[in-house]
Amino acid sequence: MLVNINLLPRKEFKNRAKLLLLIIMISVALMGFLFLLIQYKKATTLEEQLTKHITTLQETRVAEEQKNDSANQSNHVINLEKTVEWADSYFVETVPILNHLTTLLPERGFVQNFSYTEDGIVTLEVQFDTNTENAQYLALLTDSLLIKSAQLLTVSTTPIADAGNGTVTTTETTDTNNNAKENEAATDNKIESEQNNNILPRYYAQYEIIFDKSAIKSMQEGK
Repeated sequence: MLVNINLLPRKEFKNRAKLLLLIIMISVALMGFLFLLIQYKKATTLEEQLTKHITTLQETRVAEEQKNDSANQSNHVINLEKTVEWADSYFVETVPILNHLTTLLPERGFVQNFSYTEDGIVTLEVQFDTNTENAQYLALLTDSLLIKSAQLLTVSTTPIADAGNGTVTTTETTDTNNNAKENEAATDNKIESEQNNNILPRYYAQYEIIFDKSAIKSMQEGK
């Protein structure tokens, strides 16, 4: 007995299955490609946004730094100008002061020590030949327009013997704030006694002088 077997439908089924499988694989591949492409686009867009944001932040930081630098430079310039103005108004040259004090000295008056403080106070020690010169110098200091006040602190005498008689060194210090006239008279009597003994006295007067700083500045600016 013969059996008729038709294999054609089965072959067509297999071909359809392969085609369907191929279509599914292609679809999956396309979907995967599209997914990756979409993710790449998103990542690229996000990167561009972040780059723009970073660039904006950098530009803002640079602008702020430049603004701060300009402000700091302006502050430095202002502070420097204020410092210079303060220094000009605070400090006074000592050379004009010393020159003024020297011009008031008698012919035989010599400055021995000079000190100046920032408050305008001068401590001055001067050598004189006579006690009268000491009193005259104090009067000139008091009358000076550049000086607010002048005070005689002490007077020291140092007798020096004539050549050939050796040197006699005796020092006497007297506070002359309250009894300057009495000390002057006593000292003049001592001069006569020492001159009779061929002794030439030297007087060392110490003064405390307060200058008018505004008057000195005006004098300096007028030079």
